[in-house]
Amino acid sequence: MAGVAGVCLIVALSLIPGSYRPHTCTLGGCEYFFAHATTALALALGWRTRAQVELNVVGLLVLDCGLELAQLCAPGRSFDLVAALVNGLG
Repeated sequence: MAGVAGVCLIVALSLIPGSYRPHTCTLGGCEYFFAHATTALALALGWRTRAQVELNVVGLLVLDCGLELAQLCAPGRSFDLVAALVNGLG
């Protein structure tokens, strides 16, 4: 459930206008990396078979790319290839 909640939070925070999104004091894409890494970890702990973990990895990568593209429609947000790469690493 924590992994699914993390995915929902990532989606919500990725699509709201930039001025409403909370920011941390971390450098660069650290907040993105840790948000995605903890969500991926929670999903991996919930679904442990190799096939499920692989599906989670592919699903999160597709979601990250889709969210970056969707940010083109959100006020104050833009597509950022570096952020997409950091998200994918997480």
